[in-house]
Amino acid sequence: MLALNPVVLLIILYLFVNFLTMVLGCMNDGVKVETTFFKISAESLVYSFILQVSCLLFLYVLYRLFYKKISHNDLTLGNSWGAVLFIIQFTFALFNYKMGINTAGSTERIEGGSFTNYLFILLQPDNIAIIISLCLKSPFLFWLNIVAYTFSMLLRGWMSGIFIIFFLILSRYPYAKISLKSFIRLFFCLLILLAVMPAIIEAKWAMRTGVSALSFISGIPSYFTIDRYSMGTDYLLNRFQHVGHLALILDNSSALYREYSENKFSGYYWEGLPQIVISKLLNIEVNKVTTYLVGYFFNIPNPSWNINVGLVGWLFILRGESVFFVFYILAILCLPYYIVSKYAGKKLLNILSCFSIVFLFHGWLGAYVNLAIYACLISLLANTKIYIRSS
Repeated sequence: MLALNPVVLLIILYLFVNFLTMVLGCMNDGVKVETTFFKISAESLVYSFILQVSCLLFLYVLYRLFYKKISHNDLTLGNSWGAVLFIIQFTFALFNYKMGINTAGSTERIEGGSFTNYLFILLQPDNIAIIISLCLKSPFLFWLNIVAYTFSMLLRGWMSGIFIIFFLILSRYPYAKISLKSFIRLFFCLLILLAVMPAIIEAKWAMRTGVSALSFISGIPSYFTIDRYSMGTDYLLNRFQHVGHLALILDNSSALYREYSENKFSGYYWEGLPQIVISKLLNIEVNKVTTYLVGYFFNIPNPSWNINVGLVGWLFILRGESVFFVFYILAILCLPYYIVSKYAGKKLLNILSCFSIVFLFHGWLGAYVNLAIYACLISLLANTKIYIRSS
């Protein structure tokens, strides 16, 4: 029997992809970052990968320290939580579809104030779906909300929803063990998924660009070519790797430090929903480094996408000031880990640790901060006298 730990699987996945990218980069004297090939030294790639490994080991050790201290049962949420969550997700999906916003790669925004839009920003439907569905007592409501989450993500062109769901399921069943026979079945399912990968990627761009379903379906036969599989493999490697981004940042760290010192882009501490609210109230313009670097490296004005700066990338940029960054990262990791491990249990700690890799490791600090805040709030709220923990 094989035990599947979602955090360990994620670490293995990212180590494999980034190691492969590093090796290929050393062989080709450079790496393709997003859509452009950059000439990068082997030394920069190897050094960046070593720091990536150190960062992942640090995240794993911290996760295990809190995980081992949990001796109580996992937090269980009743049917009312699941029903309300489904309504929120369904309404959010319809709102996005009707207004044409929150689509991946799109810069469309609602002009002026919109109470509904502000409400969804406050509720963070995607984040609470991850947190609440994981803790639902009812298997039916869990899978119902998983379907709603998948529908909402695909409707907006976020194919990463499929990836997230896999680790969400593993986190819900942290004690699950599979036989060799079941493992072989999962392996064949993975092969099938890889076989239809070109169509999945094409569907992503179709949803982002507004291509009709009929046009997409009619073009399906043309998606399964050797060139499309090659492009698909290259695309997947680009999505999961960021050792190339780090090496590129390392080679330009002196210039980027000057840009940071001149306030060309905002500090790491401005990322997150509370920080955004504060910046709006104080009329402070926040220019995220993940977006700024697109313009810096690719010369694209007002980009609608960003690149993965990573935790290590911030260390390269900040140089001597990185000591404050390290303390900040420790704070946004340890405090949520403590609250979740104390009041929610292993399931929620598993998924929060997974996203410390998916979000934080990649450098999407704001996304992680938002998820961590709502994980803490729900953990604390569910432990009031109104709700009870399962025995």
